[in-house]
Amino acid sequence: DDEDSSGVNFDQFLSVLAAYRAKEGLSCQEVKAIKCLFEKHLAQDASQMGKAAPTGGVAAGGAGAAVVDAARELPFEKLEDLLIEYFGHYLQVEVMTMLQKLPSTSDATSTAPPQGLTFHEVCIWTRRLRDAQREQLWDDFEFADLDDLNCAALDEVSGLLRERGFTLSAAAIEEFLVEISRSPEDPLDFDNYVRLVQICRQHEGFRRKERDELRETFNRFDKVHSGELTLPMVFDLMRYVYGFTLRESEALQIMQEVDKNKNGLMSFSEFLYMTRQYRETELQRARGSFL
Repeated sequence: DDEDSSGVNFDQFLSVLAAYRAKEGLSCQEVKAIKCLFEKHLAQDASQMGKAAPTGGVAAGGAGAAVVDAARELPFEKLEDLLIEYFGHYLQVEVMTMLQKLPSTSDATSTAPPQGLTFHEVCIWTRRLRDAQREQLWDDFEFADLDDLNCAALDEVSGLLRERGFTLSAAAIEEFLVEISRSPEDPLDFDNYVRLVQICRQHEGFRRKERDELRETFNRFDKVHSGELTLPMVFDLMRYVYGFTLRESEALQIMQEVDKNKNGLMSFSEFLYMTRQYRETELQRARGSFL
């Protein structure tokens, strides 16, 4: 539009498009977070294989922020752990469904050397899962937006969050709204609703005070200060938290259900997830009794 001097000219549009493609539509913050997980899982794989961790990295800033040495590849089987760690436990089904599209690494008839995923390819899969998540949330949001104003009132949002597994108090919702720079009086548009869901998942629906108390409880049983609990530690923790006699076989079953990365240990995030599931179960039982 030649008459609009405040618009973007064609050269600027091409620059923006190049940056968008280089970063796979991800923000700098998202690229940095994925890069940290990519490096972490590369190092873990190297440690398990008894080899030195590969060197190299992501270019700092700019359109090439998603460019990495192509020789530094993440094994296919590590992608599931990376994506679940990035998005949280609540997208595990979506992660599993999406990863079925990946080629199998167990084909005994193949003579080609095992291949992995470069950082750029990991960014592609992350963006695909993020887009799939937004589509799911949009379906919910569109259903709640009965007046077609592209905004939802707080009571509508509260109902949506409950459908997503988060029965939150008014104080919790207000605290999470502050984190996204909103107030209870403000109707939420779709982008802010997505951010609110992400905050809820990140904190497992617990307020800061609750998270601090749960962290203190977790650390009390983390006797070796590793940030993860073994089965005997989980056994003691659960009996302390839930206050009933628990069999070790029952503790093992619960631990297997929340041990999303299948390492046989319970991290603090997995402990939060377990506690959220327990709370939602108790609330559901209470609602059933009341009705």
